[in-house]
Amino acid sequence: MMKPRILFLCLILTAFFLNACGSAPAKKNDMVMTAVDSAALVAVTSGHSSEKKVQPEQPRLPENIDAAHEAFLRAVEADMRGDKSMSFEFWKQASAFDPYNRYLGFRIAEKLMAAGQDSLALRQAIWSNAQPGKVTSAQLGLLARLYVKEGLVDSCRKYFNAALDSSRYQDTGLLYDYSLFLEAIQDKKELVRIYDILLPHVNFIPSLFQRQLNLLVEQNSDSAIVDLFAKAHETTGDKRMLAQLVELMLYQKRIAEVYAIADTLTGSSEYDENIVIMVVQQYASTSADTSYSILKKKFYEDGVRTPLVANFLGHYEHMNGMKDSAKVHLEMGTKQVGGKSHFLIGAYQSLTSIALSEDRFDDAIRYTLASDSISGGNEKNMVALVYGLAHQYDKAHALLDSLIAAWDNWKPLEGVADSASLIKMTAEAERNRVSYRSLYGKILASEAVNLERESSGDSASNKKLYDLRARAQGYFEYVALHEPDNFEILADMAMNLERMEQFDRAYPMMDSLLAMGVLKGHSLASLLNYYGYSLIDRNKSPEDVMRGYEMVLKSLEIEVDEAVLDSKAWGLYRMGKFQEALEVMLLLKDPRFQKDHTYWEHMGAIQEALGMKSEASKSYKKLLEIRPKHPEALRFLKKKK
Repeated sequence: MMKPRILFLCLILTAFFLNACGSAPAKKNDMVMTAVDSAALVAVTSGHSSEKKVQPEQPRLPENIDAAHEAFLRAVEADMRGDKSMSFEFWKQASAFDPYNRYLGFRIAEKLMAAGQDSLALRQAIWSNAQPGKVTSAQLGLLARLYVKEGLVDSCRKYFNAALDSSRYQDTGLLYDYSLFLEAIQDKKELVRIYDILLPHVNFIPSLFQRQLNLLVEQNSDSAIVDLFAKAHETTGDKRMLAQLVELMLYQKRIAEVYAIADTLTGSSEYDENIVIMVVQQYASTSADTSYSILKKKFYEDGVRTPLVANFLGHYEHMNGMKDSAKVHLEMGTKQVGGKSHFLIGAYQSLTSIALSEDRFDDAIRYTLASDSISGGNEKNMVALVYGLAHQYDKAHALLDSLIAAWDNWKPLEGVADSASLIKMTAEAERNRVSYRSLYGKILASEAVNLERESSGDSASNKKLYDLRARAQGYFEYVALHEPDNFEILADMAMNLERMEQFDRAYPMMDSLLAMGVLKGHSLASLLNYYGYSLIDRNKSPEDVMRGYEMVLKSLEIEVDEAVLDSKAWGLYRMGKFQEALEVMLLLKDPRFQKDHTYWEHMGAIQEALGMKSEASKSYKKLLEIRPKHPEALRFLKKKK
């Protein structure tokens, strides 16, 4: 019955011999430096920079190895039972019988430290460190921790570094204790180095990661910050780290590296999405084609099919004339949630534009109402504009009337805002008053043009036309008074005056705007066409006709539009170039011309001039369907009879 105990004791004895003779590393103790220790260290470090010199006492008893072994075995047994008091006594006995044993000496130091007797523990550890045997990282670490408690900075640093070197920087507890020591003495440069080693050991725990990040920011170490995020992502696989890494690299203009990272993504997480969009936006300002290529690859080939990626892809497809796929992807883009309302608004605006281009007015209204709702009511101007383009003028008028009334009656609440805020709010109110009147004028003028195109020319229609243009003129003049440099409104006003046959006011305004060269693009093309057609149609002199014709040609150089081609054909007709005029008219394919009395008026006149009586008769009959009392149509058909 004694054999198991004897075998057990033999094993323990063997272990003791190995430790006593070879000084093998002891099991890592569980005593680590705390934040309280660090605080205490700060208070006592000033003036302390060297180790205490403690001379080891001479052994009280002659060396007795057998007694030492017996005490060692009893100490181990007491440790296994959890009897700390008895264990400590036997460890002391073992050390007393073999006082020059390095291993036993450090075990005593550990026990003293655990009991709170730090000064005695340090003396014991210094004694033991002077003894022969294998030096271990645990022993050096114990010395470092004890010197922390004594406030001896140089000794702390010396033994922490020696212990870490001995452990090949693999002892996580030791690294953490050293970091606390460095925090206490504010050695930030060394702390950065230690955190760099420690963080992978603790899987980049957020608190330590943030501390390291703060230190690197303080030191303006941009490249080190990038490396920190790269290591964190490599260790943890956390895509948030990768997204932040990409953002930092973009800031540093490391575009090629970022492109390579984005090219590897095949997931559909929020962070995959963010990285792709960051790269796309980076290239957007310099190479739209590259941005488009990235989007197509990530969406179609790599499977990054998130709402935001679809949204961006839809916009690029819209710009490239791929309406069908753009509609699909923009619709996907409207399924976004979270704090990305500006992207949602953009998707709805593009869908509105596509719907209007396809005369899907109900869809256009639905999209723009959704955009207005998401924006918190900030898209009312777009809603009114779409109502106007959809020829739902009553709704457009009602909305604009309410908006103008609201801003005209706006007054700031007394005592709510300071003077600077009050000035800003008042200016914003005035901008809204002007903006909504500007839009109202444009819609009224557009409504008049549409009515003129489709009306029968009766007195009621003519009166309504005049009323619409007169109202538009009132709004244009209000805007021009408050924004005299709003040249587009001045152009709209001049064209509206031309439609009202107030040529003495319209022509000087048009001449002035053209001379200043302040209009560009569509605005310039539109003014040139209006002015040129007016001179051609009035036919006051060959010089006026030629001048008008040249304006129309300049308009076509800016943008090709079938309405402008109609003006060109009419100019050729006025100059007697009937065949050329007919060839231009045959280029007009827009189905809206089938309802336009001006188109049939021009076609009939040109065909008549060419002696194409049968064709002219058909054109004039079409004209009479729209304008039953049109004098030229009645003249020709009566003459033909």
